[in-house]
Amino acid sequence: MTSEVNVAFIIGTGRCGTSLLGQMLNSHSEICVPPELQLIAEYDGNGDRLFEEFSLCGPEDIDADKLSSIIERCCPHKLELFFDYNAYCHREGVLGKSLAGFVTDFYESIAKSYGKSWLIEQTPWYGQRLDILTNLFPRAKFIHMIRDGRDVALSFARTPWWYRSVHLNLARWQREIKKISVDAAMYLNNSSYLEVKYENLVINTEFEVRRICDFLGEGFEVSTIDPQCFIDYDKYSRLDTKNISSKEYGEWKKNKNSAVFPENVQAWKRVNGLFSGALPTEITDALCRYGYDSGGEDKASDSELQRDYEYSVKNYIDSLEDKIDHLRHHITGLEQAIADQTTHIRNVEADWTARGRHIVELEQAIADQATHIDNVEADWSARGQHIVELEKHNTELEQILADQTTHIRNLEADWKARGQHIVELEQVIADQTTHIRDLETDWKAR
Repeated sequence: MTSEVNVAFIIGTGRCGTSLLGQMLNSHSEICVPPELQLIAEYDGNGDRLFEEFSLCGPEDIDADKLSSIIERCCPHKLELFFDYNAYCHREGVLGKSLAGFVTDFYESIAKSYGKSWLIEQTPWYGQRLDILTNLFPRAKFIHMIRDGRDVALSFARTPWWYRSVHLNLARWQREIKKISVDAAMYLNNSSYLEVKYENLVINTEFEVRRICDFLGEGFEVSTIDPQCFIDYDKYSRLDTKNISSKEYGEWKKNKNSAVFPENVQAWKRVNGLFSGALPTEITDALCRYGYDSGGEDKASDSELQRDYEYSVKNYIDSLEDKIDHLRHHITGLEQAIADQTTHIRNVEADWTARGRHIVELEQAIADQATHIDNVEADWSARGQHIVELEKHNTELEQILADQTTHIRNLEADWKARGQHIVELEQVIADQTTHIRDLETDWKAR
């Protein structure tokens, strides 16, 4: 399904910087990043979402009120303050669509309400359902926010819906980030998938944001690193975030004198004995996979952070070189396509030239036909005048015929009267003849 609005997703393990990146990108004039919607699909038993609801009963059985209630139930924020979803659900033409059709139109309506051309969803655990997301949005882009699992585990220990144990949280981080990695390799490619380390975003904010904007095909805007332009997602939350957010975040939100708060980088090292002893192999493998030191708890040094950053930059440069090679091949293909198109255009031009000559010939033939039609019309006009004269003469002849008929009838009546008179005369003559004979007979007798 086509859409006037581009769609992207910020995914991760949670507590990995997705909200911070959402605040930055939402400040861009072309990018809209709402609060976490959590609407598309269920994860880890957190209740049916749109995918499950549409699968169970079908779009034809979901009316506007039910659709609105699903959004209200699933979204953990006061979404109505950001977008009037209830009015949208009751809008004409919304009902009866497939899940892909509805969500695409829903995202598009949100972005358009802010005059923007991108809708970026920042629900982290969508990364666990890339199978569904890529099916619904085959052209979407995915930004994978990655953070040191030990900092993620420590941050989640402060939230009421995760484990209090940092070790259980770390194990869950490993499982989730592995699934994202495996599924991304299966469903996505370099043009649709970008990894961003939280630590790099903090160390060199502008560079990373520029890299993300380049990935999205948008120009960098300084507002994306100006904290005064950032949206405050907390004001949309239904929960009290004071006891959930870190002290460092609270201080940053209060002052907002920089785009990021680096105090949260390698925060786990500042908690004595938090991860003492060796970590399980799968944990250390996951940490090393993303360039994190899986060793002891020494304080983070500038050289370590710089090393991680340089590692990320090297990977980025390598990816750019791959993109350049890809573009070279693509350009070569385009040049060949252009050459083929040029040949095709020349053939079309030759064909149109021949058609042009044929059209001129047809126009001349039409002009000759028009002249012939004019002559025929003139002839028929003359014939029409002659017919009028003939009709007039015919009328005169009919009148003469009528007069002659009357005269004949009069003659017939006269002849009939004369015939009767002749009969009477013949009778008189016959009577006279008889009388004469009688006289002759009498005279003879005498």
